[in-house]
Amino acid sequence: MVRERQHDNIRIRTYFHRDLAGLAEIYLSDSARYLTRYQTGIGPYPHGDFHVISAPVPVGLGFPNLTYILRRILPLPFIRARSLAHEVLHNWWGKSVTVGYRNGNWAEGPGVAQGFRRAASRPRHSRDPVHGQTRRGGAGHRL
Repeated sequence: MVRERQHDNIRIRTYFHRDLAGLAEIYLSDSARYLTRYQTGIGPYPHGDFHVISAPVPVGLGFPNLTYILRRILPLPFIRARSLAHEVLHNWWGKSVTVGYRNGNWAEGPGVAQGFRRAASRPRHSRDPVHGQTRRGGAGHRL
């Protein structure tokens, strides 16, 4: 089932299996809120659309403008609260932050880039626009 929402100039779509159709509106709303949050802190979203796709196989993949997530875990609260934010953030730099073998640098995984995405995807001290909760953020929340 494909659901779509226009958010500013960004088309957001979900491609979910029929049994997950009830989650589509929630994922559309959360994606729109994360896009707003990160555009405010980072800059304009670099793509014209963003897609969340339920995967029948046990993978989690990110590509420019889309994330592909195992259908069994899409209903879990932490996916929307943390993982979706992480995947939306990938769209500003994609998978282009890689290991600099000659001089070293930050890389996906336990490196600085992963830590930045985790920190930036956490709610700040103010009210979290996605979940409406007030939370404290760490020093890594400075964008």
